[in-house]
Amino acid sequence: MTHFIKILLILTAVALSGCSQYAKVSISTPKFRPVGNMVGSFGAAEQKIAAALKLEKHDPLAAPGELLAATELASAHFLRGDGAHPV
Repeated sequence: MTHFIKILLILTAVALSGCSQYAKVSISTPKFRPVGNMVGSFGAAEQKIAAALKLEKHDPLAAPGELLAATELASAHFLRGDGAHPV
């Protein structure tokens, strides 16, 4: 039985190592692309997102605050039902 377990472990290791050539992890930074002319709260939210992305390089601790502010603006706009929804 011990011999069987050793062979099973070796076969499992060989099978898993064969998949390693397909695995690739890469880091990519998100790019913000505004959709057309957004007015009202969405326009302000887009400005907050753009400001956060610029701020992220120089002050990474302040950037999440800008993103949170953008989320709050967009959420308030959505809850009011002011016309078109993003997406």
